[in-house]
Amino acid sequence: MLEKGKIGILLLLLAIIGNGWSQSIPWTVQATGANHTLFINTSANPKFNGQPLETGDAIGVFYDSVGILACAGILEWSQSNTYITAYGVFAGAKGLATGETFKFKLWKKTLNCIVDSVKVRFAAQDGALVTADSQYVEGGLSEITVLEGFQATITYPKVKYCQNEPKALPIISGKFSTLSFSGSPNLSIDSITGAIDFAKSTIGNHTVYFHVTTCINTMTYDLEIAAVPQVELGNDTLLCVNSSLTLDAQNTGSTYLWSTGAQSQSIQVSSSGTYSVKVSSANLCVATDTIQIQSYQLDLSKLKPQLVNADCKNQGQVLIDETSMQQGFKPYEYTLTNQHTQSSIKSTTAMIHVNDGAYQLSIKDKNGCAQTYTGTIEISRTDDCNYPVLAPNSTGALATIFIPHTGVAKIYDKNGMLQKQLFVPGNWDGTDESGHQVKMGDYYIICDDHENIIVTVIR
Repeated sequence: MLEKGKIGILLLLLAIIGNGWSQSIPWTVQATGANHTLFINTSANPKFNGQPLETGDAIGVFYDSVGILACAGILEWSQSNTYITAYGVFAGAKGLATGETFKFKLWKKTLNCIVDSVKVRFAAQDGALVTADSQYVEGGLSEITVLEGFQATITYPKVKYCQNEPKALPIISGKFSTLSFSGSPNLSIDSITGAIDFAKSTIGNHTVYFHVTTCINTMTYDLEIAAVPQVELGNDTLLCVNSSLTLDAQNTGSTYLWSTGAQSQSIQVSSSGTYSVKVSSANLCVATDTIQIQSYQLDLSKLKPQLVNADCKNQGQVLIDETSMQQGFKPYEYTLTNQHTQSSIKSTTAMIHVNDGAYQLSIKDKNGCAQTYTGTIEISRTDDCNYPVLAPNSTGALATIFIPHTGVAKIYDKNGMLQKQLFVPGNWDGTDESGHQVKMGDYYIICDDHENIIVTVIR
């Protein structure tokens, strides 16, 4: 604290010391015709981060110039009693305005950086020597009793992130004159806010770079972005009653927690519901997925197949009205199983051609949901086809004969000469192997183990 009796000594000191500064200090001052003196006694012991300022460090006082701090006075610290001349507004020249609060910065010579966070205390006015405190008064004199700068810090909440985490903002402590950010290649970072977008960054190790003039704890920050498990349970699914579906979360080696409480990689489901899984990988990254399962049953209670019996010309038909089937999904697959031979006919159309006989009908929809029709499908043959008369080229008579058996049909004349072979079931039109019309007479159709058919051909 300045004493009244030392006024003369102070004035002499101010005259002797002056306040010149070296060219390396990053600020400049425009002297005006108005000023305010800020006295700093060595007992104030100016500090940076708890350590005394070094010779050559600088103390600056600033004013607000349209939102930008401009330097109003500079002092190069010399480890002795000294002062700062802070210049004010005068005759159009810019400077501190009357009543404006002083703003301070430090410059560390050895680090070549600026300290923007500075705490300052002033001695109380004594009415004689100390005529002002923290605000500018033209011709005023203030005494600084405490002046300490603090290093700014920048960090991030963590050093390891997962690629599906939300953006992370830096944790900033202290003031910065200027601050911008950049990152290593493939790190998505906002140059102004420092926000990191992990979803748009690649997996691996990255470095964030801080671009500042302020004294800071570090100019870089290293972090890691880890891969997230890829979990895909599939689209919402329709599941037939009495069937099951395997849900597989994949990502072998991870830990699992299903909505059912199961902790295995896969589960079997057989009922309607919403199923979800949480997958935690070895690097502790977590992903989830959900699937909706809806069970249903193909309902054939209103199905009434239309039947067309076979004759000597054609197979019989089974006609299915697909609109009468409930809760199923097209396309359907139809299977007719002969109850005598156990042979089956499959079709994807609703008109099925079959030989005469008794059949069981099964229907399966596109999801594999199957149901068996409760009735028996009976296809009869309306004509006696054992001794038909075939009259090619005659109006009103049989022009072809349908052979309902399965296999190879061999057609012989009455003399035992083979006239033709053809795959059946199918039609014979009364021609031989060369395509010529056979002569009139009786012919014998033999199909493996089936009963022979005798046909009379007339012209």
